[in-house]
This record gives sequence, C-alpha cells and structure tokens, in this order.
Amino acid sequence: MPFNYYDIENEIATKLTAPLTAVALVTVLFENEKDRKTAQDQSQKDDKALVIVAYNGSDFQNSNSLNYLNQDDSMTFVCNVMANNLRSTNGIHNVIRLIKGALLGFQPANSSRLVLKSIEFESRDTDTAMWSYNISFTCNKKEVQANVDGDDDTTTSANLVQTNFDDKSINNISS
Repeated sequence: MPFNYYDIENEIATKLTAPLTAVALVTVLFENEKDRKTAQDQSQKDDKALVIVAYNGSDFQNSNSLNYLNQDDSMTFVCNVMANNLRSTNGIHNVIRLIKGALLGFQPANSSRLVLKSIEFESRDTDTAMWSYNISFTCNKKEVQANVDGDDDTTTSANLVQTNFDDKSINNISS
C-alpha cells in the first residue's frame, strides 16, 4: 500500500481524541474554510479548544547510495490549537500539555516515533477572541528507489520497525 501523509494525520488525530475529549474538539485539516468555521463555532459553543492536525512538510536528506536512492523523509506534523483562554482547564496551555503527553514518543505506522520540534504562538484573533498556538512534531521514514538506471524506477516507503539512535544504525527495515 502506498504511503500517504493523510494516514499519519489521522493516526495522530485518533491518538489525541481520548485524552482531549473533555477539553478539545480534535480533527484533521479541513478541505475548505466553511468546515473550519463550523468546527470553530462548535468548539466555542461547547467551551472547548479546537485542535487541527496537519502535515506541514518534509525535509529530505541526500542519498549517498550508488545503485539506488535511499533517503530519510523527516516529516513535520503540526497541531494548531485554538481556544478562548490561555490558562483555564480548556485553555491553550493545558491542551498543549495534554498533546505533548499523548504524542511524545508515539509511533505512527511505518515511521519513527514522534519528537517535539516546537511550540509557537501563532495569533490572537480579535474578532473571535481566540488564541492560536502551533505545536509541531517530527518523525522519519525511509524513501527507497530501486533500479535507478533500469526500466522499473519504483519509489517505495520502507517500513521502519525499529530505530537504534545510540549507535546510529537502523534495524529491521523492510519494504
């Protein structure tokens, strides 16, 4: 099955749903503004924060292989947290604490464990009185392309089963 960033977005949103149920509405990035506005209105009505999970890009490492391409895809996923309060139970600071607790070390399928990248203030919307912060996580996966000079240039995402960062070796890689 081909790799899809949307699958990891869904895994992250699913992982966050249980620990955030009482304080936030969790969803993946919306396809249109109307859906975002509807979710934002619902979260305000329920006096909950809104957490939107989105793939935020990748950095690729150079391949040093001669006969095939073998690159690390360092993926960034962001949880955009919007709430009317900073310090209440349903406020930004508590929701960010809960997100960190749920996602730090979580391992989506076919990738390494999530590590915290940054927490950043995004904005304060004066019309809706909502604060917005982004908490970003990264994880890695392998991109492998065999037969670079042949007829079948197929790129696959390798399944990363275990990573040993102590000796910088990667074990149990399968495609």
